[in-house]
Amino acid sequence: MLAANDGQGDTGRRGFVAETRGEPRDSYSNGKGERCFSFMSKGEIISRAASLAVAALCLSLVASDKVATNLQGPMTVGLLFGLLLIWFPERLGSATGFIGHGRVDTETPAALVAFMGWVFLLGVPALIAILSK
Repeated sequence: MLAANDGQGDTGRRGFVAETRGEPRDSYSNGKGERCFSFMSKGEIISRAASLAVAALCLSLVASDKVATNLQGPMTVGLLFGLLLIWFPERLGSATGFIGHGRVDTETPAALVAFMGWVFLLGVPALIAILSK
């Protein structure tokens, strides 16, 4: 669980802390000053690594001019949007209030946001491949 840190406690800085067993703890350290990734599940790490690999592959195709020049911009934007959805599904899914021209009252589940990220990350290059033929 994430909670706002008021600057007091073991982190010594303002920001967010992860609460484990009732004790607030900096989510980027293990309490001993060593950085760790215990705040992410194994699935999140695998998903982020795989998404980064797919995006790197697609961007290498863009850089090597395998993609039509007029489609390079949309492909890059689609990949970055997909990466954002995959890497930050909790934050993006928790956005409520006035967004665009309407009001969003409920949070979107993080799994659905991450799924849509994968749709963008895999769908945009597939669409670009179809359009470039």
